[in-house]
Amino acid sequence: MTQQSVASGNERIDLARSRDFDLGAAHVRPSLLEIRFGGRTEVVEPRVMQLLVALVRAGGAPVSRDELIETCWGGLIVSDDAVNQSVSKLRRAVAGIQGVTVTSVPRVGYRIVKPASALVEASRPPTLAGARRAVTLSAILAVASILAFDTRSQADATAQSPSLVRSRSGQADRLHATAVGLFRERSRPAYAEAETLLRQAVAADPKHAPSWARLSMVVWAPWWWAAEKDPQARIRLRSEAIGYARRALALDPRLAEGHQALGFVLWNAQGLRYLERAAVLDPNDAEIRQQLADLLEDQLELRRALAEAQRGLELEPTSARGMQTTAALLGRLGHQDDAEAVIDRLERMTRRASDARRARYMLSISQGKLADAAGQCSRSLVLGDDPWGPQACLVEIAAALHNQGIVDRLLRAQPKLADILAYKEPGYSVRLAQNRPSDWWADVFVGALARQLVARGNDRLLLSLYDDRYESADQLWAEQHDRADMVAPSLILAMKRSGRTDEAATLRAHWLADIRKMQVEGDNYFRVPVWSAQMAALDGDSAEAARWLNAAVSAGWKGYGDDVLAFEPDRDPVFALVRDSLEMRRAIARFKAAAAKEAEALKQLKLTSANWPKRIS
Repeated sequence: MTQQSVASGNERIDLARSRDFDLGAAHVRPSLLEIRFGGRTEVVEPRVMQLLVALVRAGGAPVSRDELIETCWGGLIVSDDAVNQSVSKLRRAVAGIQGVTVTSVPRVGYRIVKPASALVEASRPPTLAGARRAVTLSAILAVASILAFDTRSQADATAQSPSLVRSRSGQADRLHATAVGLFRERSRPAYAEAETLLRQAVAADPKHAPSWARLSMVVWAPWWWAAEKDPQARIRLRSEAIGYARRALALDPRLAEGHQALGFVLWNAQGLRYLERAAVLDPNDAEIRQQLADLLEDQLELRRALAEAQRGLELEPTSARGMQTTAALLGRLGHQDDAEAVIDRLERMTRRASDARRARYMLSISQGKLADAAGQCSRSLVLGDDPWGPQACLVEIAAALHNQGIVDRLLRAQPKLADILAYKEPGYSVRLAQNRPSDWWADVFVGALARQLVARGNDRLLLSLYDDRYESADQLWAEQHDRADMVAPSLILAMKRSGRTDEAATLRAHWLADIRKMQVEGDNYFRVPVWSAQMAALDGDSAEAARWLNAAVSAGWKGYGDDVLAFEPDRDPVFALVRDSLEMRRAIARFKAAAAKEAEALKQLKLTSANWPKRIS
């Protein structure tokens, strides 16, 4: 067989034509999918071998994920999970080769670390004859492509008059505008109708970049509903949405809506850069400002988030969504009176009393007024508001305060609410981790799932979830920032108990930086003192852990809020490290007394006999 060098540029890697090469003490034969070392032969999947060849070809320099997708998947739309899994398999395949590792470069991609001479054969240029054959074939294909393009262009020019092209573009504009309005309704039927219209738009004008961009957002937004029936829906829809957004930007690199779409779908630090770019390209788009505010909040840039939300509200003063976000951020930053004023404005200016009621009970929850929030949720149901929001909050509050009567009544009216409480079921986190690891990471209650695994001695399973997906804590924080803080305490504990102290220290440093950032921002969320107490417990400082736990209770926390939903200190595996100290026993007793008082207030509302609709769908 004639050996040729690894292809250059962004051409897809052809394993059949890739020459053999040495990698440290191993000999790699791409065409046979073989890696030989230590007297044995490892046979890998074709995609894994393509990844190895791509990284080897780069000579140790980082290769971006986009480049890997281009060269190893032929530019197809693939999910991040598909890339992560293939990279994990490659790492396992080369794990036995001394001096060779595949490492992540945060926010860039991957690189291969190897002995200095490992790439000499792999990167050697092809023979002159091989080069001539490649050039000749490329030239023939290029000429054929040009002729074919010219033929199609002439046919298109004959078939389509300028007026017809303008007509199709105008039709796409109208369909796109209608779809944007539907998207902003934020309901499943509206998303479905918008998707239908946008597919008609791109069929009428395949080069209509705004329609491709909005189609990306419309396809991705309802993933949660789709995942109820198809566990793989999230991965599939995310890949599809990213493909549409990239297509929009390929058609128009300066399209603000295209950058907005990619930021909306990625929704991480990388996505933030896209949304910031969108805001620069179109500074007067209120929707972009709103999404930017939401993502900045997730990234703990709270004051910037409030500024963007207020800017969006200036651009669109009657935006119900804008007012809800602004009120929530004001409350989170301790401006309660201002938050109430914005909610009053929401009720007065938009005539959407149900949205105002939702904003009020969410504000009460953020202040730790659980019984008060439950009463507002009940009133919302009595008045006939869209039931899912108040139902969900009410069942969470009732479960947190151990009011089984309210929980049972809600589940009889809407059995689907059981999904919200599934994380409390013994063994749920294990089943989800084993059968649907991507959904495990995406779960709203991922912090509670991690606690359940560690509390039940499943440290190894939690660490495997981390190892299969991330190379390091740096990568975890870069790619999953909104989830990293939630799993940090349990993951650090599992690492320490497994002897991975250096990794635990790195993870702790990231987590501590976020806690301090929240403190500097003026964050009033209860997770700040709760996380501070957990960190002190991990450090073995019982007095400091008790001090922070007391601070959380003094601020009104009674076991509810974000990833500390229904969080009970006496059952937390992290607090178990210091639970026997006198200070912690007193702090936990104080917490339980506050929670019991709130539970009694909830009981006095007698919501088990409230006049809710007989059937809440």
